[in-house]
Amino acid sequence: MAWCRVVVVTLLLICCGVVPALATHIAGGELFYERIGAGTNPNTNRYRVTMRLFRECASQGQSLDGETVTVGIYSTADMSLIQSLPLAGTPIRTIRNTPGAIPCLNNDPNLCYQIREFSAEVDLAINAGGYTMAWLRFTRTSLDNAIVTPSQTGATFIVTIPGSNVLPQGFNSSAQFAIKDTSIVCRDKAFTLPFFATDPDGDSLVYRFAAALDGQGSANPPNPPPPATLQLIPLNYTGVYSPTQPLGPRATINSRTGVISGIAPATAGKFVICVVVEEWRAGIKISEARKDFIMTIGDCDFAEANLNPNKRTFCETFNYNFQNGSTSSSILAYHWDFGVPNRTNDTSNLPTPSFTFPDTGIYKVMLTVFGPNGCNATDSLELGIYPGYNTNFDVTGTCFQNPYEFRDRTVSPYGVVNYWRWDFGNNAATNDTSRIANPNYTYPNAANYVVTLVTRNTRGCEDSHTFNLAVNDKPPLNLPFRDTLICNVDTLPLIAQGSGVFTWTPNNRIINRTTANPLVFPRDTTVYVVTLNNNGCIATDSIQVNVLPFISVALPPDTTLCQTDSFRINTVSEALRYSWSPSNGLSNASAKNPMASPSNTVTYRVIANLGDFCADTAFMTVKVAPYPQVSVSVDTFICSGNAVTLRGNIVGSAYSWSPTLGLTNPNTLTPTASPSVTTAYVLSVTDTVGCPKPVSDTILVRVIPPVRAFAGNDTAVVGSQPLQLQATGGVRYLWTPSWPLNQADISNPVAVIPVIYDSILFRVRAFSAEGCEGVDEVMVKVFQTDPEIFVPTGFTPNADGRNDVLRPIPIGVSRITYFRVYNRLGNLVFQTSEIGRGWDGMYNGVAQPSGTYVWTVEGVDFTGKVIVKKGTVVLIR
Repeated sequence: MAWCRVVVVTLLLICCGVVPALATHIAGGELFYERIGAGTNPNTNRYRVTMRLFRECASQGQSLDGETVTVGIYSTADMSLIQSLPLAGTPIRTIRNTPGAIPCLNNDPNLCYQIREFSAEVDLAINAGGYTMAWLRFTRTSLDNAIVTPSQTGATFIVTIPGSNVLPQGFNSSAQFAIKDTSIVCRDKAFTLPFFATDPDGDSLVYRFAAALDGQGSANPPNPPPPATLQLIPLNYTGVYSPTQPLGPRATINSRTGVISGIAPATAGKFVICVVVEEWRAGIKISEARKDFIMTIGDCDFAEANLNPNKRTFCETFNYNFQNGSTSSSILAYHWDFGVPNRTNDTSNLPTPSFTFPDTGIYKVMLTVFGPNGCNATDSLELGIYPGYNTNFDVTGTCFQNPYEFRDRTVSPYGVVNYWRWDFGNNAATNDTSRIANPNYTYPNAANYVVTLVTRNTRGCEDSHTFNLAVNDKPPLNLPFRDTLICNVDTLPLIAQGSGVFTWTPNNRIINRTTANPLVFPRDTTVYVVTLNNNGCIATDSIQVNVLPFISVALPPDTTLCQTDSFRINTVSEALRYSWSPSNGLSNASAKNPMASPSNTVTYRVIANLGDFCADTAFMTVKVAPYPQVSVSVDTFICSGNAVTLRGNIVGSAYSWSPTLGLTNPNTLTPTASPSVTTAYVLSVTDTVGCPKPVSDTILVRVIPPVRAFAGNDTAVVGSQPLQLQATGGVRYLWTPSWPLNQADISNPVAVIPVIYDSILFRVRAFSAEGCEGVDEVMVKVFQTDPEIFVPTGFTPNADGRNDVLRPIPIGVSRITYFRVYNRLGNLVFQTSEIGRGWDGMYNGVAQPSGTYVWTVEGVDFTGKVIVKKGTVVLIR
């Protein structure tokens, strides 16, 4: 495995510090003590108390040279101050990393920390409750996992000395955290940080995360004297972060080793962490120390191959989907080797390949990733392929008084099942488990339990199965019926279903009363009670046997049915069996209420039986009549304003059209329809002598909207010059007169009018796709001059409909290049290149004042000659 694979990447800044000024320059700290002997006075111990502080070398805050530390010593019983202990500082030392030492790392930071310790000795009397030592300092730097007000939030460092209540014999020195070299943690990357402590007494150590502590009281002064009563105030964490998950849910601390590991937060920043180490002696917790620190999550990255875990068994199929555990953006290329012996094509260069293995077995899969600057990393895993493994089980039982039997039904094509872990789902017990293949378990009461079985085989395959088990308070007892009839001269078999010993009562006119299916022959209505006993689990139920001296049957009166229709025959009887004849047209010839759909008139007979000796018969005649018949002509269309004749044919006694709006002679089979909008006309017919149901048919008359023919605006042309006409509104056109046109049956013919005419009126007929038409006209005035553009000398934009718009009038001109109007200051107030468009006297939504304006126009005639003109116009309001 390449060394790049095991790089631990963490920016560890140890938080909680202090300085005569604000303590945002402090990166972390811890308070600890050492028992160095007996005190001067009897029944006292002498301790060396040490406060260790960390400071970032590049911090702009005060140096550790100016820091002063005074520790408060409190009674743990009531947190009252016993004495204040000033500590003396030692020389500052420095630790730093080596930038560039990790070639796989991008954005390699330069990490440097100053460390200074403050110590003093103190004699303390041995007492029952022990002591708590604390140092308070304001303020904290801004954090990404806790709510901090930099000018008000502080830090409190504490450690405890056990009293004689928990340590009646012996002495104690606190655990001390190791000073680790600088580590780098990259955001959203896996990391491992050994954060262990040593204990001079050899006590057992247990590690956990806890809430970092705030300061107490005011931040002025930032280095306050010990308060009279100590209060431990936790910081408030934010978002997904908490005291026990200060780096979020993807990072944890090992309680035995103190190793912090997992996936770092997704965003870079500063995260406060407090690690508590508990000291245990002879099974009793005697003391604890803590270390606050700020972990700086860097915006760095590194190429990494990660196929964790290093051994895995896959027991589903022969195909496996691979994925690198690292999603580093520094990875430039991948190379997978799937470890199939004697094959060279068992490789892939994809980031997440899928590979189908040829057979069962263990394959050594290797992944190599390539990063920048020649960096590469490799990881491997042993992958066992044994498909088809499936965990399952059966369960049988009757009620909670008796054991339920569980039987393993796991399928293991490869290897032998050698591990079982049953959880019978009884949350109120701790012994509801088993490690054998086929256990029994007795439940305490009737309820629903979630049973889980986990199995494993000799190949390493593991699977689980969960089943929702309903535990009954009595054995299952099923009766197909609970209320029935018999004739007083018949015998009836009763039916019960279940497992156990049956007993029926009363013991009167019954045969085989201790079986599941006795025979009864009561003379009067009787309720028979059945009791089922399954090893002490008791269930009871009952059947009421109603006894009748005779049976009767009645059918509905004779009726008429429309041919192809059906109806249900509602029989009135208490019989248990029925026999119909003839059976033609019946859904079930032995049903009480069958569906009937005869094709011809028929008389049905039914025989109703209750037992073997009670019976009755009834008859019913069904007259079958054909439906009336109707048909109309096919759907059609009309042009708007036109009419069409509707045609209908019927077989029946009466008919009607609807709606009648737009119909002429609606009381005939051939009315005339002239609707204004598309309309569906329905012809309905009934028959008073046969089938009474109406039938209908529909004809849709689609109305084609009016054709909006448009021949264009009236225009002018120079004699013998071509003029392009343009019509719209249809799909086909016809112009008249046609003699001046190059083609009369298109939308855009070209007209050439001789100079001998002073005007000509063209008419165009526009046709829709259905043949409907519209008509429009265009007047063409013929000038005897050359092509020209005329512009009026004045206009009155007063919205009276006369001379409101200033527009150029092109004669013999094919297009306008531009028409522009300027005010007397030379500002452009209007322009267009569209023939027929003009200026309405407005500019930027404001009516322009009366006065003289300058215009210029340019156009091109039909020969391509450019015409340019300029002039003035008077706006009159």
